[in-house]
Amino acid sequence: MKRRWVWLGWAFVLTSACSGDSSDKNTGGDGKASAGAGVSLPAAAGSLAAGGAQGASDGGGNSSVLLQPSGAGRSASPSAGTGSIDDACGGVVERAAPLLVPTDVIWAIDTSGSMAASFPAIQQALTSFSQKVVAAGVDAHVVLLAGAGDDEDGGQGLCVPQPVGSGMCGAATSPGGPAADSKAPTFLHLDLPFGWTQGMPTLLDHHEHYKHLLRPGARTQLVLTEDGSPLLTAEAITEHVEGRASATLGAPWSPGLAAGSYQWNGVICKDGIGTSTCLLAFGAPEATLSLISSTGGKLGNLDDAGRAGTSDPFAALLDELATVVIAGAKVRCDYGVPPPPAGQTFDRDRVNVLYRSGAGELTFPRAPLGVECGDKAAWKFDDDVAPTRVELCPAACAQVQGDPLAEVAVKFGCETVVVLW
Repeated sequence: MKRRWVWLGWAFVLTSACSGDSSDKNTGGDGKASAGAGVSLPAAAGSLAAGGAQGASDGGGNSSVLLQPSGAGRSASPSAGTGSIDDACGGVVERAAPLLVPTDVIWAIDTSGSMAASFPAIQQALTSFSQKVVAAGVDAHVVLLAGAGDDEDGGQGLCVPQPVGSGMCGAATSPGGPAADSKAPTFLHLDLPFGWTQGMPTLLDHHEHYKHLLRPGARTQLVLTEDGSPLLTAEAITEHVEGRASATLGAPWSPGLAAGSYQWNGVICKDGIGTSTCLLAFGAPEATLSLISSTGGKLGNLDDAGRAGTSDPFAALLDELATVVIAGAKVRCDYGVPPPPAGQTFDRDRVNVLYRSGAGELTFPRAPLGVECGDKAAWKFDDDVAPTRVELCPAACAQVQGDPLAEVAVKFGCETVVVLW
């Protein structure tokens, strides 16, 4: 299954490290630290422990770790096999559950006679699409704007089979209405046969008839399959779909799509006149090409559809539509230290920051008191004398925020791991 990650937010919970008379705490002055029961720093390649970390026993079942710098530009790298986030000293860990981002697909397909050479390939693409998006677990709502019945001018109706479609095929009972393969509330096929140059106007002008399927927060995929070129500019089209008035188009979409929340895609006559389906294409569809390029969409050459010796022009598009988009949580890089309970004091030398990803787990060391982070993947207090916050150094912050599988915990009660600069 293909997955893509995008970022949202994450809340975090802390508990404080407290002690009464803490006579066994690490002074932190010599750079040595106890990792604590269940906390380890494996000497994995690229980790803070690599290249000279030394371990010793403190006689109490805990491993003492002496850390050395990881080197300029190196980042901490988790090593598999530890369970310290779950098993070590006190603290609370909040994990972010991945959230599937819904995908809304609006696909306009020219079914006029000039497309006849591509009909078998287009129908096969729709069949593959129906299978792939469901198999991938995509939360998809789909709108198809295309003819659903054959006509006397050589037009051929299209049908989306199960599981996306209803399992039936056939024209709508009224012009422009839902075709037989429609399946509420997730799939709507509007029986709208259109011809050369009319793909974009059809997609734009019928928004009122299908917008009830579109969802706030969804990733929207706009797809054109036609042998003509829209007689519109890319700028006017963008203004229209984003809900802004355009000088050349009518009332804009309401609600409009948020900039950055959608992609344009196309299987079109990208080179203009071709040798098969694109025989009647007078020129390259510049507006469509511009929209696809500016939004990072997929482009296929319609002239290759069904032709021997050519690659499938729908392959990249179908892979894109069947990509699961996941909203991951972006971990914070600073955490407040709550006040200790009555009769106890906060022990700054019994705090550790642990990081786990899909590759394993490590303990970020604390930067020595009074020393700047530099390029080390470590953490520090906001104030060495009276700390109120635990802050990840820039290198550590960049690492955890760039990891869609990151879990970060601030743990209390075990002696702090300190890095030697």
